[in-house]
Amino acid sequence: MRRSMVADPAGRGEYERDAEDALRRRDYDAALTALVQGYGGSVYRYCRRHVRNDHDAEDLRQLVFLQAYEAMAEVEIGPHGLIAWLRSIARHRCLDAIRRGRLSPCVTDQELIEDAPDGSAGVDERLEQEGEQHAIEACVDRLDARSRALVLLRVDGAGYEEIAGLIGGSSGALRIRMQRAISDLRRWLGDRTRS
Repeated sequence: MRRSMVADPAGRGEYERDAEDALRRRDYDAALTALVQGYGGSVYRYCRRHVRNDHDAEDLRQLVFLQAYEAMAEVEIGPHGLIAWLRSIARHRCLDAIRRGRLSPCVTDQELIEDAPDGSAGVDERLEQEGEQHAIEACVDRLDARSRALVLLRVDGAGYEEIAGLIGGSSGALRIRMQRAISDLRRWLGDRTRS
């Protein structure tokens, strides 16, 4: 039976609180179970946006939770909770996949915490958001692979120097490419709304 993510005063959901409690007891199996139940789908969706297929996304998701499990004895829960820690692991594993050349055909990066089920948005609002997301993804799909990777990494919060190390080029050239990609995306999204 699926539980809802009920917010507490610290802004953490029920699954995250369960995982934190299990970590305090050093019950790492229970902590992993709570994290997978609460964030498994979100981590999968995050990874799927970064790699080309479902199989690779599932592999990455498993790798994220395996790495989390292996590091549970040393984890310190920061101000943003365990979700920030999982997000960081997922981001690094996806960057590794990008380095190996498995780039995503789509790129809207919803933070993992936004993907957590909380029931706050109404059905109509969710459908509208999904429609906007699909429109953005369709436009991003039109970018060349290098520009798509650049946009994906910038949305993830990577700096131009870091991106230059991953996909090559100077940070100045990448800034220009990013400006062009944003201009194209704005134009294409505008065309979609007018039609």
